[in-house]
Amino acid sequence: MRQRSRPATQVDVKKVLLMDAVITHFAAPGVPSEEIGVNLRRLKYFVKIVDVGSLTQAANCLHIAQPALSQQLATLEGEVNQQLLIRTKRGVTPTEAGRTLYRHALTILWQCEQAQSAIDRIGAMQSGNAA
Repeated sequence: MRQRSRPATQVDVKKVLLMDAVITHFAAPGVPSEEIGVNLRRLKYFVKIVDVGSLTQAANCLHIAQPALSQQLATLEGEVNQQLLIRTKRGVTPTEAGRTLYRHALTILWQCEQAQSAIDRIGAMQSGNAA
């Protein structure tokens, strides 16, 4: 029986960072990731903020300080040159641009998880052949 994969919002942080490094290396070797544009960690943070509807709650879930998360969001908004969230006293709501990015971010994070799973399977097969 085939095991269902986890939703994109539960992607392991180490795997996201690994895939970010892989994508950065192949997309533009030698170019720092911050010069390429949006990175996977910021997408993961953005998805979590939208999912819970609050910067404070998202920061708690992600185990990072709320000001650091706010800075990551501001950086992401600067990278895409769009306001992504409307902030109110009761939380945050995505703008139209934010809803569009959210849909794409879910797909991107899911694809990265699938790529990591495929890489893991290859590694397992290779180590099985080496034995």
